[in-house]
Amino acid sequence: MTDGRTFTATLAGADPVTDLAVLTISGDNLPVAELGDSTKLRVGEWVVAIGNALALPGGPTVTAGVVSALGRVVQEPASSSQGQGPFLFNLIQTDAPINPGNSGGPLVNLDGQVVGINTLGGGQTSQGVQTQNVNFAISIETAKPIADQLVQTGQVVHPYLGAAYVPLTPALIARYGFPVPYGVVVTGVATGSPAAQAGLRAQDLITEADGQALKQESTLAQIIHQHKPGDKLTLSVVRGTQRLTITVTLGQQL
Repeated sequence: MTDGRTFTATLAGADPVTDLAVLTISGDNLPVAELGDSTKLRVGEWVVAIGNALALPGGPTVTAGVVSALGRVVQEPASSSQGQGPFLFNLIQTDAPINPGNSGGPLVNLDGQVVGINTLGGGQTSQGVQTQNVNFAISIETAKPIADQLVQTGQVVHPYLGAAYVPLTPALIARYGFPVPYGVVVTGVATGSPAAQAGLRAQDLITEADGQALKQESTLAQIIHQHKPGDKLTLSVVRGTQRLTITVTLGQQL
């Protein structure tokens, strides 16, 4: 704490899919941060990010900026154990600097209310250009129900498709002769997964999910995110010269 006290925390639960965790500590005279309403944020509103940037000695770092955009979708960087990082939805974009050590710290409005949880800063573009003043926080609207589930059960239930995919590119269109310019190409299907049981195959092009065209890489993940395990997901698929409709019964991500 800023007064020099230290506490041993226990992990109530963690959810790598949403990059959130709940820690429990016990003690007296603990300050409590009031949660705000992130649905009332407006672009241009001032916010402050608090965290232990770069682990610098002497206490927390405070940076200020504005809400740059709302409702952003960002894919986390892939880890060594996972080929694709998860998509994070409904993020707050801010130009308040967020550096290593800020992750997990609060993003607060000028009333001192927590409206987001700082999660990552923009890195380099695919062309190697370093981004500036592009940072993201998980909205408290998204974080609170996840935190409630972690407190109650220690875990969060997510639907599972069991297929890896990449966005359709001009190179893939030329290679496989796909007849439409949008969608995602399946690169692998996990053995025994809902996708495998429904008959989805590598090199299938998924063009629609639940009737919605997949014109952004994140659209399929966002549609799946809106479902529960056991729900049926209808996919429009191009396989060679065939156009198929495949219905997948989503499983539970372990």
